[in-house]
Amino acid sequence: MKKTGLWILIGIWIGFIFFNSLQVGATSSVMSGRFTQLIVSLLEGFGTNPVFTTVSLWVRKLAHVGEFFILGALLVFQELPGIQRRSGRFFRILLYTLTIAIIDEIIQTFIPGRAGLLLDVGIDMIGATLAACGVFIIPKKIMMKDKKNNDD
Repeated sequence: MKKTGLWILIGIWIGFIFFNSLQVGATSSVMSGRFTQLIVSLLEGFGTNPVFTTVSLWVRKLAHVGEFFILGALLVFQELPGIQRRSGRFFRILLYTLTIAIIDEIIQTFIPGRAGLLLDVGIDMIGATLAACGVFIIPKKIMMKDKKNNDD
């Protein structure tokens, strides 16, 4: 039952990613523009003079990272009881997220005012890789360090 629940969450999250990609360019700009304005106002409150278009670019690209970080994390939790080899789980998660990222960008090529960009697939993979590394690589490094310290 637990695995089924995770797959449902993964499906819902993929649906959310695709829903965002299905928004026409003007709608997508309004959605990210509101958040961008909030960030610009916050930065101005700290006495800086941010450029709206630059902040907007960062907001949009960090949204890619965030969406795929969450997808990667959900897949990590799904895979934990699965394959025994860490590298197999790590690369399976990256393959799943890469597939979704490519489909996501293909979808955008058919939406008015949107473009599918290979660069965005790479940015999506940064988020997924960070999620996978957080579970598979970092704890392994910490355990190796702890073992070394215990051996001394």
